[in-house]
Amino acid sequence: MNIRIRTSLVILIFILALSSIITSCSTNDKIVIGRDIENYPYIPRGNGFSFGFVSDDLNRTVEERIFNIKHNEDLELNIMIANGKELAMDLMVLPIIDFAPREVIINNKKQDRIMFNLEAQKASIVPVKLSNLEKGRHDIIFLIIKDPNNHDINEEYRKSTELNHVVGLRLSVIVDEEKIPEHQIVEGTTLENKVLQGIFLSKKDELTRWLIEDLEGTNNIQYKIQVGNTSESELPYAIIALKDWVPIKFDGKYAIFGSVSPNKRNIYTENLDVQNVTKVSNFTTILIPKPFQLYNRLNSMDIEPSLRLALVK
Repeated sequence: MNIRIRTSLVILIFILALSSIITSCSTNDKIVIGRDIENYPYIPRGNGFSFGFVSDDLNRTVEERIFNIKHNEDLELNIMIANGKELAMDLMVLPIIDFAPREVIINNKKQDRIMFNLEAQKASIVPVKLSNLEKGRHDIIFLIIKDPNNHDINEEYRKSTELNHVVGLRLSVIVDEEKIPEHQIVEGTTLENKVLQGIFLSKKDELTRWLIEDLEGTNNIQYKIQVGNTSESELPYAIIALKDWVPIKFDGKYAIFGSVSPNKRNIYTENLDVQNVTKVSNFTTILIPKPFQLYNRLNSMDIEPSLRLALVK
């Protein structure tokens, strides 16, 4: 075989291999980029977990949270998640659009979530694209769920999930006009005693931690969602609920919209279908302050999860 033919074959093999890699990346439902966090000077150092939007060239963070687009335009974003801890961790990214689940383009594939494992001291990029958004203002949240497959029923583990087992990247998207989607306020029972700040998941009206529920002999349970306000101003909010990380409905709707006055707490009594629980399911509720308001990181608009409840059969 002469040199020219051998060279042509090598080039052909390289092109075919590269094509295979590109095809794999475009159809794979896992993260396409994972590098040492030292490659990104803007990632905080230390034994922690960080996340945010970054530019296409990955050289800087994107601080913008309000985007204006036309109705026939797409919005493309890059979510960076960095694991500065000493152990690998499983993660899920779950898009919520206007307080309901919806498929978006994640990693070049239309899907309503993505799961992956992130090694210690590594950072990964989740490329997302929002398409076909209706005209008006949209409230969009990318929930990042830590350790989603952990079904540990140890009480200390359940207590440790308070406030930090789900985080979120929130943004506002305006498509052509500022019209806000219609949503109805749901009134709960209002109490003025033992006011807490934020969301609390419980079995009764009392503020007692609800960690584990034994479901033997029942297919439906009644529970309470409490939202308290210790600030000096009215707190409008939305509440969503996730059972095994699938959004569930309250009386046919994916969200409860409400508002709580200063130094009061609202209580909602809800029912949960648990007949398809086989061993252990995870259940949590999430408080989203100031729904449909234009996002302002200085205006206390970050999400807040309740404890991760274990449903056990």
